[in-house]
Amino acid sequence: MTHRPGISLVEVLVAILITSIGLLSLLVLFPLGALEMVQAIQSDRAGHIKRSAGAIANTWDIRNIRGGNPLVTNAMLDPNNTGNPATAYVPSPGVVPPPALAPRQAPGPNPLSANAPSYPVLVDPNGYWANLNTAWQDWVAGGPTSGFVLPRRVSCEPLNPNSATPPSLNFPTGSTMAMDSTARRQQLLRWTTLLDDMRFLRDETDAGRPCAPGGASVLDRTPRYSWAYMCQMPKAIANGPVNVSVIVYSGRALEQSATGESAYTATYNYSGNPNLAQLQWNAGQNPPDINVGGWIFDASMNSPPLISYFYRVVAINQDPQNSNAFLVELQPPYRTPGSPRPGVAVILDTLIEVFDLQTF
Repeated sequence: MTHRPGISLVEVLVAILITSIGLLSLLVLFPLGALEMVQAIQSDRAGHIKRSAGAIANTWDIRNIRGGNPLVTNAMLDPNNTGNPATAYVPSPGVVPPPALAPRQAPGPNPLSANAPSYPVLVDPNGYWANLNTAWQDWVAGGPTSGFVLPRRVSCEPLNPNSATPPSLNFPTGSTMAMDSTARRQQLLRWTTLLDDMRFLRDETDAGRPCAPGGASVLDRTPRYSWAYMCQMPKAIANGPVNVSVIVYSGRALEQSATGESAYTATYNYSGNPNLAQLQWNAGQNPPDINVGGWIFDASMNSPPLISYFYRVVAINQDPQNSNAFLVELQPPYRTPGSPRPGVAVILDTLIEVFDLQTF
């Protein structure tokens, strides 16, 4: 056989094919690495928020029913403002009259008289400010118009936009200046957002330098991560403890009202499976915007004993028997096992993590 120098075109093409497969395998790792980095940063921020929010909860004393904010305390015992917590209204499934309307429907079991958990309360100053003078201000997802009662309150009186102007928390001791609405809002953001994220310039001259809008000396720290609290007394007694969960948002619209909250009819323990819930929507609703890894909040208050709780979504499937329903697999299992249990599921958009601080 005559030996020839060089290689054939077929050999070149085979070599290119093999090299391309190897390069494509490497290129796939870059977006996966970027996604893992984003997730790692998000988990790191959420971990910092857990500790910060827990310390702030102790500072605000929202875990102490005796020394905490009466707005939160009253919402846990009497969200409809009946004036008498001993006869406060606890709704039955799907029967929730607006608080100002009368006559009321026949009351269900009362937390105080039934030795049951209190109402859960979303301590959410950002949502309270964004929804001023609307039904959403005091009620999550519009409250009674959504078919359930889940109160929203501020965490402490100086952050309440409807309160009388308090002494300033910003000015030196002895100052006669008072904290106006703008200063109060700054304090609110200080106590409910993570300020360690800042934007950086990207042009060649100043690349890597923090942004300062309009040439100002103050850095542009975008409050991407924010938080609120879900509070509930395991037993609705006048001086009982309060269970607190920190709920962490990423990219929440802090200034946009009536967004990011939806309530749906739910059936827990669906088909007798404590890990399965059915979420239904009516003709006027969009399907629930949930993803695997997201969260739903059980806001059912139809019969004690019932501790409201956040559940992680681990699987979502269309209900084969109902085109307007999803079957959602939850972790951990539903806290009240047994027969199917009607209730309410609340979806909070941009919610990325929930930390239970019962033992904090």
